[in-house]
Order: sequence, then C-alpha cells, then structure tokens
Amino acid sequence: MVSSSDRGFDREAVRRSIESVVKDIEKLVAKLANLPVSISVIVGGHDREHRGYWDRYRVIDEGDAYRIVVELPGARKDGIELYASEKSVFVKAVNEVEAPSLPRVYRVRIDLDEEIDPGTARAKYFEGLLTIEVKKQVKGRRIEIE
Repeated sequence: MVSSSDRGFDREAVRRSIESVVKDIEKLVAKLANLPVSISVIVGGHDREHRGYWDRYRVIDEGDAYRIVVELPGARKDGIELYASEKSVFVKAVNEVEAPSLPRVYRVRIDLDEEIDPGTARAKYFEGLLTIEVKKQVKGRRIEIE
C-alpha cells in the first residue's frame, strides 16, 4: 500500500495550513464585529423609472378616524397631488432628488378597511412626510325624539 507521504502529500502540513487560515478568518471577523456598520435598504427594489406603487406608508386607526403617514423623500409640497374616495387614498408626487433607489414619481394607493368621509380629509407635508387625517364615515347616528 502506498502512503500519502510517498505521493508527496503531507497531511499534517495541510492541516496546519487550514488551521492557520481559520485563525486568520476568526481574527478578521472579530475586527469586523467591532466596526460600526450602516446598512441601506431599498424597499421594493425601486429604480428611477419604476412605474409601480411606492410602499412606504403607515395607516393608523384612531377609532373614528385614520391617520396616514406617507414617506415622500425628495418631494416638494407643490409637487404632491392627493385624492380620496370612500375606501381609498391616492397620492402622486414628483421626486426632485436624483437617487438611484428612489422613483422619479411616487404613486401610492392606500385601500382602507372602513369607509371614510373624503370631505374631512386634511393633509400636512413636513420634511419628507405627508400626514393625512380623515374621519371615518358615520354608519348611523342616534336620532333625538321630539
């Protein structure tokens, strides 16, 4: 039988070499673990020509009303259009900032669980956040008897 040393193969040298590489990797990981890390996330994989809907919004149910907060980084107040129907809110805004992860035009359609009264909608825009407050439809009311 031919041994590994007869073929010029030194198992012990290979083992030492692998152990050395593993130790170097462990040292590198330890150094990296102590570095501050910043991670950027692109939600939805948007590109500048993206034609789909922007999904960075929150709907807060406040009982008799909804508060909706939509992130519109790079938009200006005069570049925002806002529409409401009984069951949904639609936002369209032009993005003024050149950024590969942001679309040129934001399109946001928000379908709501309960009907709203579009005539009560109020909106404010400040530092990239559009806040919409709208009352829910009154399903019925108490009628006083004369």
